[in-house]
Amino acid sequence: MIAGELVVRGCQHCTDWTDTENSPPCGHKPNEFPGLKNTPMDSTSKPNRVGWKHVFDTMEQYFAFYRNDSWVPLFAEEVRGDILYEDDDIRILWKAKLDLGVDTNQGIFPVDHKTMSQRRETNSMNNQFIGQCLIMKTRNVVINKIGWQTTLKPEEKFTRAVLSYSADRLMEWQSEILPFYAYQLLTFEEAGYYPRDSIIARVSMVPVHS
Repeated sequence: MIAGELVVRGCQHCTDWTDTENSPPCGHKPNEFPGLKNTPMDSTSKPNRVGWKHVFDTMEQYFAFYRNDSWVPLFAEEVRGDILYEDDDIRILWKAKLDLGVDTNQGIFPVDHKTMSQRRETNSMNNQFIGQCLIMKTRNVVINKIGWQTTLKPEEKFTRAVLSYSADRLMEWQSEILPFYAYQLLTFEEAGYYPRDSIIARVSMVPVHS
């Protein structure tokens, strides 16, 4: 909370520091924390934005709601990659930036944070979630939903949905669906034409010729 407030409000000592021979008394680098210039304190409707004051209020509610949480965080904001498919022609490296990895009583799972202004169902067909499961060698991913609503109770706007995939479904996606779109991407690349509405634009993969 303190670190976040420093980023939002800025540091009066290092902002606009022009003395090249001395460092700011705060210990920061010159202009390291100038504060947020384009984020309002309170919500605005033109354009529709969530004010940073409401973000901090939501953080306090979130921390209070999960104050007795037994999960043990293992890492945060970590990029991992793995070769998910390989044949004589292509090799597919799938990379993902994982929001969080936690050790629960049921196992070690990836956690993806999702903020939202409306409650909606989680899409289990999401390539992002399936890829995270394969990279983490698990069949479960937790979607940590954080709502911005002011009319809902904490138990209604803070939920953790667990998506579970069968081994057959993960195998089908890894061995059939993923290479299908990889070969389609190669076809587009050779033709020099990428359809605007192609799903390729939403699939993160790097095909490499063997």
